[in-house]
Amino acid sequence: MSMDTSSGVGSRPSFAWRSIIHGRELLQQGLLKKIGSGSDTVVWWDRWILDSIPRVPDYRQGSVVGLTLRVEDLLIPGTGVWNQELVFSTFTRKDAEIIMKIKPEISHADSVVWGLSRNGSYTSKSGYALLEIIEEINTSQVEIIPPVEKKLWSTLWKTKTTPKLRHFLWRILSGALAAPETGQVFPWILWHIWKARNAFCFEHTRLYPAVVLDKALVEAEVWRELQVPTLQRTSQVVVAQEIRNWKKPPTGWVKCNFASSWVNSTSVCSGAWIVRDGYGKAIFHSRRSFPCLPNPLEADFCSLLWTLEDMANLRVDKVIFESSSPYLREAFRLNSSPGTNPMVSRITQLFHGFSEWCTELVFDESNKVASFIANSVTRDQRLQSYISSGGPSWLQTLISQESGFDSS
Repeated sequence: MSMDTSSGVGSRPSFAWRSIIHGRELLQQGLLKKIGSGSDTVVWWDRWILDSIPRVPDYRQGSVVGLTLRVEDLLIPGTGVWNQELVFSTFTRKDAEIIMKIKPEISHADSVVWGLSRNGSYTSKSGYALLEIIEEINTSQVEIIPPVEKKLWSTLWKTKTTPKLRHFLWRILSGALAAPETGQVFPWILWHIWKARNAFCFEHTRLYPAVVLDKALVEAEVWRELQVPTLQRTSQVVVAQEIRNWKKPPTGWVKCNFASSWVNSTSVCSGAWIVRDGYGKAIFHSRRSFPCLPNPLEADFCSLLWTLEDMANLRVDKVIFESSSPYLREAFRLNSSPGTNPMVSRITQLFHGFSEWCTELVFDESNKVASFIANSVTRDQRLQSYISSGGPSWLQTLISQESGFDSS
């Protein structure tokens, strides 16, 4: 089953488009995550248990709620058998009993199916059944607030802060903010408010609210869309080699091209990266600005360090890192002494966090996309940092040509 869930309502939607979006939101409530290995299903995020409709399980009072807990963590390692003690200590008894009846197929990946039919396929009859169930739930069921949320509500208005901020927190908890999936970014908003508070109290640094919110939204989006199962870690070092034309990575690998742009020691510099798969398709890309740095080598080090940190945070693995910078030749040859620059030790540590990886020093011709993105920051003063899926729209032609998709 395939469904585009990324399109929004827009600023001036037609009646037909609003109807389509409303229908899509209803249908999403019938989608169920079918458990295979359990590695792709986040326990407190995905709808993976089937009650009257697919839903996220409820946690047991007093249990530890880990936001990154996956279904595979509830299984006895190497088997498709539930860890009964862990299941009953984590979830309410009702949901624990539902979970124990699920039979994981650990030889298969997790998948999304229609939860209201035996074969997992949507039918008009099951669609109408979903509407009836939702209507019944909305009209007859009184929502029971879990204990942690109940305590949160009871103490919200006692929070020692301004009335405006208390009202803002109330709007988030009640789902009244005009932003998509606000409740799902709430933990990151609180986290970055706390970090901003500490920066102000202890470092005397004031962050603009828009910056705090932007960081929270970016981290929440990364966590939601780009998490992948953690793979078994083994290190592999491949000596850099010179390649003139951009080439697709082998099947099962991705290629991360990265670059920096340095003008002079009194101007901001920048970094950029783009990740493409074995078909040459751009998966996502990013750019950011750095403060003034003394030389291009420092800019390259900062760009490499930032790229590695992003790849680690995005859980990307089996990566070929490509750069056209001559300054990084020794940094790529990791057998050299890391004591020459404090960042090299950190770079080495991050490299060895990937299960498989290699680095390649290439000619400028095969690193055009990353270089163009980095140059756009220093040339056009595009100082806003971001991470986005796909590639930049203004470089699609070049990306297609390099990937061999251009038929001309």
